[in-house]
Amino acid sequence: MLTQIEHFNGIFIASANLMDGLNPAVVRRFDLKAQFDFLTDTQAWGLFVRHCKQLQLPYRQKNLPQQLASLDCLTPGDFAAVTRMARFHPLSSASAFVQTLNNEVMHKEQVKHRRIGF
Repeated sequence: MLTQIEHFNGIFIASANLMDGLNPAVVRRFDLKAQFDFLTDTQAWGLFVRHCKQLQLPYRQKNLPQQLASLDCLTPGDFAAVTRMARFHPLSSASAFVQTLNNEVMHKEQVKHRRIGF
Protein backbone atom coordinates (compact mmCIF):
# COMPACT_ATOMS: atom_id res chain seq x y z
CA MET A 1 0.00 0.00 0.00
CA LEU A 2 2.83 2.41 0.82
CA THR A 3 4.41 2.08 -2.63
CA GLN A 4 1.01 2.48 -4.27
CA ILE A 5 0.51 5.74 -2.38
CA GLU A 6 4.01 6.94 -3.38
CA HIS A 7 3.51 6.14 -7.06
CA PHE A 8 -0.06 7.38 -7.38
CA ASN A 9 -0.10 10.31 -9.84
CA GLY A 10 -3.47 11.74 -8.88
CA ILE A 11 -4.76 13.43 -5.80
CA PHE A 12 -5.11 11.00 -2.91
CA ILE A 13 -7.32 12.07 -0.01
CA ALA A 14 -7.62 10.02 3.16
CA SER A 15 -9.28 10.62 6.49
CA ALA A 16 -8.97 8.94 9.85
CA ASN A 17 -10.65 9.37 13.21
CA LEU A 18 -7.57 8.32 15.14
CA MET A 19 -4.48 9.89 13.62
CA ASP A 20 -2.36 8.61 16.51
CA GLY A 21 -3.20 5.05 15.50
CA LEU A 22 -1.76 5.36 12.00
CA ASN A 23 1.61 3.91 11.18
CA PRO A 24 4.23 6.71 10.98
CA ALA A 25 5.37 5.38 7.60
CA VAL A 26 1.89 6.00 6.19
CA VAL A 27 1.66 9.47 7.72
CA ARG A 28 5.00 10.47 6.13
CA ARG A 29 3.51 9.86 2.69
CA PHE A 30 0.83 12.51 3.16
CA ASP A 31 1.99 15.89 1.89
CA LEU A 32 -0.69 17.82 3.75
CA LYS A 33 -2.30 17.00 7.08
CA ALA A 34 -5.27 18.75 8.67
CA GLN A 35 -6.57 18.13 12.15
CA PHE A 36 -10.12 18.95 13.17
CA ASP A 37 -10.35 19.12 16.92
CA PHE A 38 -13.31 19.38 19.28
CA LEU A 39 -15.23 22.64 19.41
CA THR A 40 -14.02 25.49 21.57
CA ASP A 41 -16.53 27.00 24.02
CA THR A 42 -17.09 29.94 21.64
CA GLN A 43 -17.66 27.66 18.65
CA ALA A 44 -20.02 25.42 20.64
CA TRP A 45 -22.02 28.42 21.85
CA GLY A 46 -22.33 29.74 18.27
CA LEU A 47 -23.66 26.40 17.05
CA PHE A 48 -25.95 26.15 20.06
CA VAL A 49 -27.49 29.56 19.32
CA ARG A 50 -27.93 28.72 15.64
CA HIS A 51 -29.66 25.42 16.43
CA CYS A 52 -31.83 26.97 19.15
CA LYS A 53 -33.03 29.57 16.65
CA GLN A 54 -33.73 26.82 14.13
CA LEU A 55 -35.70 24.86 16.75
CA GLN A 56 -37.35 28.04 18.09
CA LEU A 57 -35.98 27.52 21.60
CA PRO A 58 -35.24 30.54 23.82
CA TYR A 59 -31.56 30.44 24.73
CA ARG A 60 -30.91 33.59 26.76
CA GLN A 61 -30.88 31.93 30.18
CA LYS A 62 -27.89 32.93 32.30
CA ASN A 63 -26.53 29.49 33.08
CA LEU A 64 -26.71 27.96 29.57
CA PRO A 65 -23.22 29.05 28.41
CA GLN A 66 -21.64 27.49 31.52
CA GLN A 67 -23.68 24.29 31.15
CA LEU A 68 -22.64 23.98 27.52
CA ALA A 69 -18.98 24.74 28.33
CA SER A 70 -18.98 21.89 30.86
CA LEU A 71 -19.50 19.32 28.07
CA ASP A 72 -16.33 17.64 26.82
CA CYS A 73 -15.55 16.59 23.26
CA LEU A 74 -18.37 18.44 21.46
CA THR A 75 -18.40 18.31 17.67
CA PRO A 76 -20.73 19.74 15.01
CA GLY A 77 -21.95 16.16 14.50
CA ASP A 78 -23.31 16.12 18.06
CA PHE A 79 -25.45 19.16 17.31
CA ALA A 80 -26.64 17.59 14.05
CA ALA A 81 -27.56 14.35 15.83
CA VAL A 82 -29.56 16.15 18.53
CA THR A 83 -31.33 18.27 15.92
CA ARG A 84 -32.31 15.11 14.01
CA MET A 85 -33.52 13.49 17.25
CA ALA A 86 -35.66 16.56 17.91
CA ARG A 87 -37.74 15.70 14.84
CA PHE A 88 -39.01 12.62 16.69
CA HIS A 89 -38.78 13.85 20.28
CA PRO A 90 -39.16 17.64 20.26
CA LEU A 91 -37.01 19.47 22.79
CA SER A 92 -38.97 21.38 25.42
CA SER A 93 -36.26 23.96 26.19
CA ALA A 94 -32.69 25.03 25.55
CA SER A 95 -31.75 23.27 28.80
CA ALA A 96 -33.20 20.06 27.37
CA PHE A 97 -31.03 20.65 24.30
CA VAL A 98 -27.91 20.84 26.53
CA GLN A 99 -28.94 17.68 28.38
CA THR A 100 -29.49 15.82 25.12
CA LEU A 101 -26.08 17.01 23.89
CA ASN A 102 -24.61 15.68 27.12
CA ASN A 103 -26.28 12.31 26.53
CA GLU A 104 -24.86 12.25 23.00
CA VAL A 105 -21.34 13.11 24.18
CA MET A 106 -21.37 10.38 26.83
CA HIS A 107 -21.33 7.76 24.04
CA LYS A 108 -17.85 8.83 22.94
CA GLU A 109 -14.77 6.82 23.83
CA GLN A 110 -12.78 9.99 24.63
CA VAL A 111 -15.24 10.87 27.38
CA LYS A 112 -15.43 7.32 28.73
CA HIS A 113 -11.65 7.14 29.16
CA ARG A 114 -11.00 10.53 30.72
CA ARG A 115 -9.34 10.49 34.08
CA ILE A 116 -11.45 11.00 37.16
CA GLY A 117 -10.02 12.60 40.23
CA PHE A 118 -7.72 15.44 41.14
